[in-house]
Amino acid sequence: MKINTFNDHKPIQYFLIVLILAVFLGALMCLITINDDLSFYSPFTLLMLIWHAVTAIGMMSKYKWGLYLFKFYLYVLYIGFPIGTYIARKYLSYMENHEIEKCFSS
Repeated sequence: MKINTFNDHKPIQYFLIVLILAVFLGALMCLITINDDLSFYSPFTLLMLIWHAVTAIGMMSKYKWGLYLFKFYLYVLYIGFPIGTYIARKYLSYMENHEIEKCFSS
């Protein structure tokens, strides 16, 4: 019987890479627009940067709160019809079928 570990789940690791890239691109965008007059855009980008970073840190450290943030992220992604809905549905069903929650500690 094979033990269910986080390293066996490549799709989740790929999405973690996407989250980390979003953090770097968000930080770059904040640096680029720091002197512009876009008063709404920069705080929104900073907020998304923090959300992606906290979710990525929680996923990398394999804490339950990281898993819950990731699930919340996927539920928010459902709003982005049709591509976001497709991605969220695939990842949520993968997580349910492969019992990803067993890989995370409390």
